[in-house]
Amino acid sequence: MLKNDNVESMLEVVWEALHGYRQTCIPEGVEEYDDEWSDICTAMAWIEEDLENYHNRDEDTPQDNPHWGGWRL
Repeated sequence: MLKNDNVESMLEVVWEALHGYRQTCIPEGVEEYDDEWSDICTAMAWIEEDLENYHNRDEDTPQDNPHWGGWRL
């Protein structure tokens, strides 16, 4: 269930949509589609890592720290 204050629920909704896209638009077993799916999964992994880093940051760390992915929450 999507909740405004729950990043995990937000990511779950996005993953569900991406899996639907995978099933209907870029079926498994076609190299070019498999490459696209790999890029999608890599991008999501980076987004999730940035979000985790954001939530685990020190309170003193500014959001615009160049070592942080720059996500605005």
